[in-house]
Amino acid sequence: MRTLFRGPALVTALATLVVAAALAGLPAQGRAAVGTSVAVHPSADFSLGYDGISPAAISLNWTASTAGDFENYSVFYSTKGATGPWTFYTAVTDEGTPAVVVAGLTPGAKYWWNVTAYTSGILLGIGATTTYSTILDQAQPTLAHLIATKETSDAVTVNWTNNATYTSSAAYATYGVGILFGSYVVAVESGGTTEYQSAITDEATNTTTVESLSPGTNGYSFYLETSDCVAACSGSSPQYSTTQSNVVVAGTAVGLTAAVSPLAVTTDVGLPVAFACTPAGGTPPYAFGWNFTSGSTYAAGPGTSGTTYTAAGTYTVTCKVTATSGSTVTAPVTVTVNPVPKLTASASAGNVTAGTSVTFRCAATPGSPPVTVRWSFGDGSSAPAVVGADSPGTAWSNATWSYASSGTYVAQCTVVDTVGGRAVASVVVHVQPKPGTPWLSAWLILLGALAAGIVVAVVAGVTRRRDEDARRSSAMSRWLPPTGPAAAVHGAKVCPKCGASNVPLRRTCQACGTPLPRTPSP
Repeated sequence: MRTLFRGPALVTALATLVVAAALAGLPAQGRAAVGTSVAVHPSADFSLGYDGISPAAISLNWTASTAGDFENYSVFYSTKGATGPWTFYTAVTDEGTPAVVVAGLTPGAKYWWNVTAYTSGILLGIGATTTYSTILDQAQPTLAHLIATKETSDAVTVNWTNNATYTSSAAYATYGVGILFGSYVVAVESGGTTEYQSAITDEATNTTTVESLSPGTNGYSFYLETSDCVAACSGSSPQYSTTQSNVVVAGTAVGLTAAVSPLAVTTDVGLPVAFACTPAGGTPPYAFGWNFTSGSTYAAGPGTSGTTYTAAGTYTVTCKVTATSGSTVTAPVTVTVNPVPKLTASASAGNVTAGTSVTFRCAATPGSPPVTVRWSFGDGSSAPAVVGADSPGTAWSNATWSYASSGTYVAQCTVVDTVGGRAVASVVVHVQPKPGTPWLSAWLILLGALAAGIVVAVVAGVTRRRDEDARRSSAMSRWLPPTGPAAAVHGAKVCPKCGASNVPLRRTCQACGTPLPRTPSP
């Protein structure tokens, strides 16, 4: 049945159609743009998420609308909470592109996101709808963090973090929008001038070395600029969101140097030789390596080291010093290795008589000249030392000596070169006693015999006299009277001349030598 409008009812119907037509004629974002704060419907009709995020941008995506009378997707955000207030950001008019990249955000800040989908309805706006996404609660990543890890004399090495999560290739292919990595660039400031290093386009690289800096200079400022593509990334005019890391102030170390002492070395085969490596500058502590044979392999060791060469020749000794910062320097020194000294020694005679002169000869081939040659003769005596030539050759030492007494002596020639190389050669000399004079020997023998006889005779006479005196004293003691003069001695022999008493059996008077009678006086 057909319904006819008459009077006031017709007027009301026409007014309703005019208003609906007016609303239908608004631009796609018109309804969302009425005011900056919009009250969001509490219910969720479709899902909202993200597929890429950097410190200053986020790539949102949501469930696409399938309404035939689609108007737009309006994107809202809040910095206060899930209930708003909400601020309109932008509108997306392509129903098949349910995604958008929002740039210019504050690193580390927290945001709440919501998307509202609008449809215009059928004839004159009748049936228009508004649907709402879930609310996305997401904090932005913090800025990249930069640190200086090594400082050498002319370079500083820095590394950094990147807290971004970039849109996958599959998501980018699906939506045609997203956040893609662009480049890293390290900037260096010094004295008011900023220099930018070459761009690094590999996302996985997070370190670089800034070179060609001035040694021993403080006050270099380093920071990292990270550029992320946020729009038209596959086109000819991409748009980038660039963020800057923290600033690191660092300086370069004093240039690393090293020296080996002694500066020049001369030695002999078989003699130990020592070296000292002294570093300066750089960043201590230091690590040392040594090469003693002109090769390319270094053996780790202390700052003082040494070796012993087994063959003569010229060698280059190199010390390698590595500072904690990683800088390395080498210091060479040349070593001349000479053969050990050699000797030949001889004597003019091997068997001599005491007092006979012997000539000794010694020839020394120097190891490291000049050399000193000396003879010692084995009896505590020696000849003055002879200094050889300053250049390789032969140093001669001739000496003459006579031995004062017989015996077997070992004479030695000793050579010592300027670095302590030593050689010894020996010669054995047998010394006989001197022969005696015949007539002098005979007289000496005779005089010796005579002297011996005289001594024997004197000793025998003295002994015999002592014996006689002893016997006489014993005999007289038997004839002496106990008391009184000798004349009263009973049985005593009395000398008729002097009246002295004598021991019995004496033939002559002991006192005057007068012959005594054979019988004693009464």
